[in-house]
Amino acid sequence: MRACFARGGALGDFVLTMPVLKALCADGHEVHVACNPRFRPLVNLCGPVARLWDIDAAESAWMLGGDDPVGFNLAVCFTEGRGAAFPCRDTRWVAARPPPGTPAWAHFASVYPCDPAWRIEGPREGVVIAPGASSAQKTPPLDWWVELHRALPGSRLVGGPLEAWASDRPELPGLVTLARTTAIWIGPDTGPTHLAARCGARVVSVATTDQWIPLGSTLVPMSSTVDDVLEVLDFPVPGKRRSGEGGPPG
Repeated sequence: MRACFARGGALGDFVLTMPVLKALCADGHEVHVACNPRFRPLVNLCGPVARLWDIDAAESAWMLGGDDPVGFNLAVCFTEGRGAAFPCRDTRWVAARPPPGTPAWAHFASVYPCDPAWRIEGPREGVVIAPGASSAQKTPPLDWWVELHRALPGSRLVGGPLEAWASDRPELPGLVTLARTTAIWIGPDTGPTHLAARCGARVVSVATTDQWIPLGSTLVPMSSTVDDVLEVLDFPVPGKRRSGEGGPPG
């Protein structure tokens, strides 16, 4: 069976739907993937595919209405407009945003039988703090993250390729490697945080709501203090005795 997996959007959007792509590949379909070409390293994590189409290029215009050049038996689309026009009898599309109260991971997994908790296992160590986000409303101020970095000796403070404040700015292939080898990842609701969770790290999501955070991650509200994060990690908080330590207060 020939199947097409079509997913536009940014890094986090793609990572949220990787369990569906993984299931399509595991089920033995001849899978074609339409996405941003820079997501090739993520596609490779899910399994071998027949072709990667640039979803925003002229080569993919037929997906918006036209003759199917491949002869697909199944199309899984994550945008309503593309799904409505896709020239395939069995086309399954999912709205770009989940309905209120529905976790994003559950919403996107509903389109095809898959394991939404699928993660990539492997040895890992260390702590990464990745503050970058698409807007300032999605992440605490940079000073907050720097304070957290200083409170966690040996942690790495990582930024995106365009974030000039960061000395550690991996491109996507390096980010995948980092996500696959890191033990603890702390970040806002953004693509690298979702990627780290998918790659098996223990993730602390600093966000305003749990609707979009990765499945299995721990939500820390954006109003939290650095000490709140340290407590979530069971890391000693300066000036505060942990439960069961020492004798009774004097």
